[in-house]
Amino acid sequence: MAYKALYREYRPRRFSDLRGQGMISEILKNQVKAQEPSHAYIFIGPRGTGKTSTAKILAMALNCLHPKDGEPCLECENCQEALADSMIDIIEIDAASNNSVENARDIRDKINLLPVKGKYKIYIIDEVHMLSDSAYNALLKTIEEPPSYAVFVLATTELNKLPKTILSRCQRFDFKNIDEGAIVGRMQEVLASIGKTADEDALAKIAEYSDGGMRDALTVLEKCTIIKDNIDMETVLGVLNYADDSSVRQLLSAVRDYDGKTALDTLQRILDAGIEPSVLVEQMMGTLQKVIRASVGALGGGYAEIAKGWDRASLTKTMEKIADTDCRMRLSTKPAILLESAIMDLMLPEAQGDEALALRIAKLEKQIALGTTAARPATPPRMSVDTPPEKSVPKAAAQKKAGAGKDTAGLLEGLKNAMAKNLLYGDIVNALEISSLSGNKITFTSENKTAQLMLEDEKFIGVLRNAIEKQTGEAPVIEVEKTSESLGDIDVEIID
Repeated sequence: MAYKALYREYRPRRFSDLRGQGMISEILKNQVKAQEPSHAYIFIGPRGTGKTSTAKILAMALNCLHPKDGEPCLECENCQEALADSMIDIIEIDAASNNSVENARDIRDKINLLPVKGKYKIYIIDEVHMLSDSAYNALLKTIEEPPSYAVFVLATTELNKLPKTILSRCQRFDFKNIDEGAIVGRMQEVLASIGKTADEDALAKIAEYSDGGMRDALTVLEKCTIIKDNIDMETVLGVLNYADDSSVRQLLSAVRDYDGKTALDTLQRILDAGIEPSVLVEQMMGTLQKVIRASVGALGGGYAEIAKGWDRASLTKTMEKIADTDCRMRLSTKPAILLESAIMDLMLPEAQGDEALALRIAKLEKQIALGTTAARPATPPRMSVDTPPEKSVPKAAAQKKAGAGKDTAGLLEGLKNAMAKNLLYGDIVNALEISSLSGNKITFTSENKTAQLMLEDEKFIGVLRNAIEKQTGEAPVIEVEKTSESLGDIDVEIID
């Protein structure tokens, strides 16, 4: 006996064997049971969801000599011939290769011949969207008013390509993607039948890859069974040419933490292993989807750990950026360069304006709260941030400034009022304190960790200097005093 692929060998033979299409199975079974089938059906849905299998079961059940509760018996002569694809009254046509008006006229002419063995003459037209316009027109009247013994079953994956005149003449059934649990269950049944085993996580990865299509899942499973009797995750990743999940998580964690070196090193390691950039982007999007679910408590495990250090707004923007890169990569001859550029761009949000910088501040504040930043050597307790050239100050002016030094509260209050309307830095300035004021030297400090972080940012120091100069009429020298809970032990890089 000739070898058959797993998806053909284990094709459903009864309505009860169909997975994920319970309502469709029940309707068709009841129609067979009542012997009241429609004159024309159209099955619409994604690939591998059971459209052709359902059409075959329906055709076999309608011509079965001893149907049982709407199901084919699988034992009578007609059922045996149908299972062997040799039933003369069941005509299967591939519209992709038989799409001309001559083919349609041939159907129209031969449909008048009575069934030979069965009660019905059934035409199964697969990929019906491939028919030409002339072929559609030639079949319209036949599909609308076929002989009482004729039944048309049309199947397609592309609803938008079908004329409305065809749709309106058929009873429509929409097939949905099969859930991953049902796919895993079916694969376990097939493995038990052939005497092989598989790890749960390996089957789950195959089901995830299949994207709701049973045929794709069984095709991958077949390749895995050729390699090993016990299928593990390593085997599945090798067959799919996927990167391991830990590497993808490490890459995304590095993007989250603005760790450019780790991100690029991980990316290069994955690509050097032979993983296609398009496949990696697909995995990144799948992982990000799970991280987003984990961020709202709908998923746990390692994805929840990644989500803890990622605010939702930034996470959503990351997903959008990766999805946009996926589209651009399809038109590029150098997709790896585009992917690397996108990853670096995600770690340079300041280039996208004030909104992105605000997201960066929120993200770094969460990282500090979680203690996820890397360590660096301690720094001195006082650090000069900016020391512009000393100006000669008249004695009277110096005395005036010395007197002003006694009113640090007034200077700080004026600074806060001046920055109150600044949406980006206003809250940061409110968290500052002046620890000393001597002449034109002002020393700032803060107990707020985000404010401490911003005091190391030259842009922020420049904003402070300009605001104080407008208030006092003279450019100050700004110094920073670290608190006992200093950021000196934390390495946080502000990228200009």
